[in-house]
Parts: sequence; C-alpha cells; structure tokens
Amino acid sequence: MNCILKARMLSDLKGVLDSKRYVSTLKKIRDYKPDYGKYLMTVPVEYSLELLHLPEMNYDECCALLTALACDGRNFRDNYYNGYVLPVLERMIDLQRSRQFGAIAI
Repeated sequence: MNCILKARMLSDLKGVLDSKRYVSTLKKIRDYKPDYGKYLMTVPVEYSLELLHLPEMNYDECCALLTALACDGRNFRDNYYNGYVLPVLERMIDLQRSRQFGAIAI
C-alpha cells in the first residue's frame, strides 16, 4: 500500500472514538503491531512516558504505540480525551507524507 493511501486512511481516524476501527485500519494498512512491547520503552505501556519520545519515534514505533492504545479498548476513550491518541496519529501521518516526498523521516 502506498504512503498517500496510508496517510489518507490514518487521517480518516481523526475524531473516531471506536478502538475497533483503529485496529481494523491498522490491519488493513498492514501496520498492526500485536507485539508492540518489543517496540516501546515501557512494559506495561506508560503512554505519558512513551509520548515524551514521540518526536524521535520512527514509523514502526508509532504503529506499535497506536496498536497499544487501540488494544486498550475499555480505556480508549479516556486515552483519546487525555491527548494520547491524536499526537501518535499525527506523527504517523507526517511520517507517511514525508515518505511521499522522498524525505527521510527522523
């Protein structure tokens, strides 16, 4: 799947509060990371600590963090409203857009 389509599908998740839709989209774009613990710094995942490293995260690490958030189904709304979901989603979109233009995402 190309980066333009991935960025569009990720953008479509903005404002969505259904964790199952995030899981479904991540699976469709082949970026679902059920082994998210091996990509992240904290296990169990501490979202606030992981977000401190978001600006340096690569795309796979962002996918892992979004997977962890989406799999935390009963707390997903709280995580969304606490500001954990959108920054990850935005970073993923930015990284896909930078791939579109041939930039190397750091």
